[in-house]
Amino acid sequence: MINEIEVNLGEKSIVYIHNKLVNGNKLARFVLNSINLHEGLVSVGLPTNANLNKIEDFKSGGILLPHASQKEEIIIHHDTYSATPIPRYFNYVVRNIATFLKTGTNRVCILENANAKPSDPALGYCKSLLWVNDDEVYHVIVGKDSSKANIKNTIIEAQSLWNFVGFLTSFPAGEQHFPQTKLLDAVLVILSKRVEKIIVGVYDGEGYLIWGKNDLTQTVKNV
Repeated sequence: MINEIEVNLGEKSIVYIHNKLVNGNKLARFVLNSINLHEGLVSVGLPTNANLNKIEDFKSGGILLPHASQKEEIIIHHDTYSATPIPRYFNYVVRNIATFLKTGTNRVCILENANAKPSDPALGYCKSLLWVNDDEVYHVIVGKDSSKANIKNTIIEAQSLWNFVGFLTSFPAGEQHFPQTKLLDAVLVILSKRVEKIIVGVYDGEGYLIWGKNDLTQTVKNV
């Protein structure tokens, strides 16, 4: 089992998250209008064998060691090539989402799908709960679906490497009537104002930054 290190990041991570939200869907833009990112902390969790020299090189991969045992053979025009899948570290973000959801029945995790439209046939194969707003698609996790396996699967289904954005938020107490499919702008505004954590993809899909309202756990290393 690989041990994990949690790293507290600085101003560069705030700028990176801000840019991700600017390029996000409608919920991301509502969040930008509701939250001051400088009133929170940003952290990332990585295996202890990660290349921490690249910890602030948010746009590039290579922070994780590839798994040599996972090499695959690919045949192109009768020529065989050896390829190693891009490593991705899920443990930290999955654990954060699961912990958040299990502490309140009105809590929800919403992941934007930057690649999909509601009419895309591929969405019919998704196992995750889907909400739509106009031409935008959101993958959603609620408390009853907060198993680590389901969380990881939902992240994979929502993943868009160029702009992966997600939010840990909640409905007001007593208003736990989750939408079935249609997500109105008024609901998005409510959820944006109640966001407690923001998740963005980083290191070319290898990991995830988490912004929180100054309530993240004590870190092992500061940058």
